[in-house]
Amino acid sequence: MTVKQVLASSKVIKCELVNGGKEEGAAQKPLNSKEFTIHNLKPGFLVAAKVQRILDNGIELYFLGGFTGTVFADHLDKGEPSKYKLGDKVTARVVSVDTTTQGITLSLLPHLLKFENASSNMAAEGIAVGKVFEQSQVSSVAFGSSYKLSLTPTMSGFLHKIHAVKKEKKKADDEDDAPVYTQVELEKGQKVQKVRVKEINYFDGLPILSMRDDIVQTEALNYE
Repeated sequence: MTVKQVLASSKVIKCELVNGGKEEGAAQKPLNSKEFTIHNLKPGFLVAAKVQRILDNGIELYFLGGFTGTVFADHLDKGEPSKYKLGDKVTARVVSVDTTTQGITLSLLPHLLKFENASSNMAAEGIAVGKVFEQSQVSSVAFGSSYKLSLTPTMSGFLHKIHAVKKEKKKADDEDDAPVYTQVELEKGQKVQKVRVKEINYFDGLPILSMRDDIVQTEALNYE
């Protein structure tokens, strides 16, 4: 669907439904109008934007003649904020709009810009729930002490800090059967012996990983 006109006075948006295929003229173009307010800016809009600030955990974009919004690190197409420069022009997809706080988040991920299903790329790379990967390298340390790991040459996975753990040996007199895990600190470039895909985040286009022995070693049921 392409927005054709915004009637600011009545908050009516005129749209045109186009074929989502690869036919000529079907490609969606980014919005570039000054008629928008925070109340008629909606998630899903495609906008032409410019990088206004480089943040520790993402970048800030300026778009539509007066709006600013944040693209967090996990939604950057280049992976890291440092790979962008002030003034860079990008096309972004609006993810969320909070009219109370005036907060806007956007995404630069290719599958969201194109409205494509990320599962086809994962299937092509052999990534599925329950699969174990060995000697995966930490490609980046995410904001908040979580990690991205390279699973294949073109696909990364997300390892949350609560799953970046190792199993501790229990004392002989400890009668509690529950395993004890402690969090480990990983560094960029470090290799992780084994991780398992425990779920798929299709919106972010990322496999979600775990180092926990009780997840890595157990028989997994694939829900897909």
